[in-house]
Amino acid sequence: MRHSFAFLARIHSVKLIPVPTPPLSRIWRKDDPNSSKVHFFTSHFFSTLDDEGPESVSSWTAKKNIDIFNKTFVFIPINESLHWSLCVVVNPGHIMNEYADDDEQSADHDFPCILFLDSLKAHRKKRVANKVRKWLNYEANRLKKFEQNPEPFNHKTMEVFDPKSK
Repeated sequence: MRHSFAFLARIHSVKLIPVPTPPLSRIWRKDDPNSSKVHFFTSHFFSTLDDEGPESVSSWTAKKNIDIFNKTFVFIPINESLHWSLCVVVNPGHIMNEYADDDEQSADHDFPCILFLDSLKAHRKKRVANKVRKWLNYEANRLKKFEQNPEPFNHKTMEVFDPKSK
């Protein structure tokens, strides 16, 4: 699916805001995980997902009764081969917007995507994105979300964006 130039310009013009004191980890832990619009996983999450599949990490959200489809951002840090990268799942709950007719879509609707931040381009973004999409489909089926489409997350409905070097 192609997105409007205006939307892509918004994605590329996002300004990062300095984290206030106390540290972000303390702010996040004080928030109710169910009402927060942001969720942070540890780097062990992706390692387990990669090695053992989505079934092995389903308890990470199930035990805490966290619905990732209500989140705006899901942060998944990746540590492989002595290098860090970050995968950010944006608006996973809005996946059905991608199945609406082009006439029904507006250029400004919130659409799901994956932001992949890897300064050295050492990790293969397609492999990471495919693992994350597979996990999202597993979670959607576990929670009985989007029942009209058992595998709503794919490379056409959830694109991967990565910053380009100048």
